[in-house]
Amino acid sequence: MRKIKGSGLKANTLKSMIKSTYARSELEGWDKVMDTPEVSAFKHPSGQVVVALRGTEGTAKEEQ
Repeated sequence: MRKIKGSGLKANTLKSMIKSTYARSELEGWDKVMDTPEVSAFKHPSGQVVVALRGTEGTAKEEQ
């Protein structure tokens, strides 16, 4: 397994990922490898993967 040394995400990238997750849209420079009502996963060409968890609004059902 190759080691990847990263320097983290830039604030603008993180902000764009959050917007893309809720808007269910694409993110420039990243491939969306998973998209469910609760989770989106993005993969950068460098191999870096970021998983974004959406809130449960609209997906969770309250018991009555």
